[in-house]
Amino acid sequence: MSLIYESLKKNAAAPQPPPPAPVHTPRRLVPLRVVRRIAVGVSILAACVGAGWALVHWVQGEVERLGPRLQATRTIEPAPAPPAAPTQAPPPPPAQEILPQAPPPPPPAPVRTKIGIEDLARPTLELEQVFSQRARHNQRVLELERDLAAAWGAQDTARVRQLLESLRRVAGAGSAVVRRWEGVLALRAGNGTRAEAIFRGLVAEGRADATTRLYLAQALLAQNRIPEAREELTRLVAQYPENRAARRLLPTLASQAPQSQAARP
Repeated sequence: MSLIYESLKKNAAAPQPPPPAPVHTPRRLVPLRVVRRIAVGVSILAACVGAGWALVHWVQGEVERLGPRLQATRTIEPAPAPPAAPTQAPPPPPAQEILPQAPPPPPPAPVRTKIGIEDLARPTLELEQVFSQRARHNQRVLELERDLAAAWGAQDTARVRQLLESLRRVAGAGSAVVRRWEGVLALRAGNGTRAEAIFRGLVAEGRADATTRLYLAQALLAQNRIPEAREELTRLVAQYPENRAARRLLPTLASQAPQSQAARP
């Protein structure tokens, strides 16, 4: 303890250093122009506030002055309008005659989009007309053929040519029956070449029957082409064994003259 005390005494007795001198800092002054600006702003703000209060007081005064007048205007009721003169009611319209209404049209029949077997079996007006026209046409052709055969049997060549012209107008120039009769007339005239051309054309077209092929054999006989005529008759008998004319002509072909065979249609 004594050592600490002595140390403190020595420190107290030692000379202390002088305190530091105070440092002087120059004070910044506010510029004058800033002060002026602040003063102008404060004056403008004061003027605005004063004008606002003046406007508020003026509005309040106007409301107090005009309020009773506006209220009196609202309470005034309009004067009642004079009563209108009574007008005569228009006469009632005359009663209209009530006509009976037509019944509504029936609904349309459903349209069938598919064709069934019953539709094909049911004849229509168009089909009936076509069939009747074709039947009349065929009947007329048969009548002309019968008349031609009768005129041919009577050896009336003028009548045959007249009927053939009528048949050509009805059946057409290209029909098989007309061409066959043209070949027969060529045989009667002795023109075997033209008759052969007509009959061979019908055979090539598949429009020749047994009678047409028999005429072809006779056209070959008219040209004295007996071997070809025999071959044609042989094929004809093989295909149509019931043809009596071909069977009767074939055995006697070698002994008969070609011209006499060509004279028989």
